[in-house]
Amino acid sequence: MKFEKIFIFLITLILLLTLTGCTGGVYRQPDQQYLVSGIAFKRDKSRIIAFAETVVVNTESTEQGVSRHIFSASGNTAEESLLNLSGKISKPLLFDHCGLIAVDKDLSSEQFSQVIDYCKKNEQINLAAYMISSENTDILFDCEPVSTLTVSYDLLGVIDRVEFLNGIKFHNRYYEVCANKLRESRCFFLPFVLVNKGEYILSGGDVYIDNKMVDSLELTEGALYCLLTDNFSDGKFEDFEISDSKTRFECDLREDTLFITLNIKADLEKGDYAYLSDKIERTLENLRGNTDIFGFKDRISRKYRNLWNTVKDNYNFYYTNAKIEVKYEF
Repeated sequence: MKFEKIFIFLITLILLLTLTGCTGGVYRQPDQQYLVSGIAFKRDKSRIIAFAETVVVNTESTEQGVSRHIFSASGNTAEESLLNLSGKISKPLLFDHCGLIAVDKDLSSEQFSQVIDYCKKNEQINLAAYMISSENTDILFDCEPVSTLTVSYDLLGVIDRVEFLNGIKFHNRYYEVCANKLRESRCFFLPFVLVNKGEYILSGGDVYIDNKMVDSLELTEGALYCLLTDNFSDGKFEDFEISDSKTRFECDLREDTLFITLNIKADLEKGDYAYLSDKIERTLENLRGNTDIFGFKDRISRKYRNLWNTVKDNYNFYYTNAKIEVKYEF
């Protein structure tokens, strides 16, 4: 009888070890770290869906290497959606290497502010992280990476190349967005990324005011917009090689009318100057509208304090009726 009990015990022990997949010790999940390379936010009416592109690293086995995974969850706020996402995988998300923050261009001003507030609260997120605007944030990370391990890191290189080649200066760093919120215009210019047939394309830029997207520009318009706002670096526009550009702003108030002069100075290697000046003025006319997307109020408030004190309470009226002239020195 005693022998039978010992035999049953040994058989049970062997079966348990077999079921756990161990030959010695208790089975446990391998230690993994979830390194976030980028986060994206999609509007779902009053809720927000958060997406995290993560690099999962097995810290116990170099043979298993690293793998890319996309996780998502929704919540009433940006912070809640990311907390729910982390809860789904039962692992903390590590944001030390987060290089990209993608926002849905349809986010409300309040929802955009929630994203910014979350990033401020999460001290792991670097102030130099890139921000982009997109209407495809829900499928952005479904694209296949081309030159790096993740789509997020790919896009950092794409943005840098577009800025370098086209002379465009986006306000695409997280700290730049935070800084522009403190200006009178609260205006910033984010790269716009489109997803088409499973591929991402940087097709232009979105202008935001008060954390709300107000205008979308193609790359050509974006370059001219940057010339008008003194945010153009050396680059190529169509057949023009433009370098050392500087746009000087002048403003005066006469007979209850704002007179604004933009003095654009630049070195052009070749091209039809009259054609370029015509393109610039057409862009100004097309983009002007009733909203100051050029941030003129920032320049007035900094450079012409007395004038600003006169017009600030009714600035939209003065801006809408302003006389704007562009002068050139090529």
